[in-house]
Amino acid sequence: MSTIFSIRRAIVIAIPLLLLGVGFAAATARAGEPLPTEDQLLKAKCQLCHEGHRIYRLKPAEIRPVVERMRKLNPDWMTAAETDHIVQVLAKLLDDPNAVTERTAWDEAVERGKKLFNNPDLGTTGKSCASCHDPAGFKHVDQAFPKFSDKYKRFIDVQEWIDLMVTEKMKGTALPPFDQRYLDLLLYIKSLK
Repeated sequence: MSTIFSIRRAIVIAIPLLLLGVGFAAATARAGEPLPTEDQLLKAKCQLCHEGHRIYRLKPAEIRPVVERMRKLNPDWMTAAETDHIVQVLAKLLDDPNAVTERTAWDEAVERGKKLFNNPDLGTTGKSCASCHDPAGFKHVDQAFPKFSDKYKRFIDVQEWIDLMVTEKMKGTALPPFDQRYLDLLLYIKSLK
């Protein structure tokens, strides 16, 4: 049985039951088809485009608006009934203690990175990253690197780019590899939407 036919059959059965208040899970169970597992759902609908850890950084209040936005962008790929199931699965996943710990650590690192971005103490010029860079210009920075440096005639990654900004523009000392400050700055930059 094709996936499209299965989904259509589940929807035909689910819509009247939803109107009766039974819900998608019961409708699908009556159709004789199990709901996809959390892993199957994430692989099929989320992780094709988004890395797993990005999903876990969602705040619970953001789940439905994000899933609805994805459905509007891909109307043939995700039905309204699937949207409700995805929202339920993500809510359950995001309530997991490990996800809460990761989300809290992410938020704390982003906050530290924001402070560093605005702090002139990384260099000796009295300027911070924010003195020259508008945070709004860093959308999708992870997709911009590695990038070719005309000055060095080779590709550089984001860590080297940050080091060049600190050492050349701010006249500071390069951050040591694996320094938490580098990671905090990087996570702040990656958090910008």
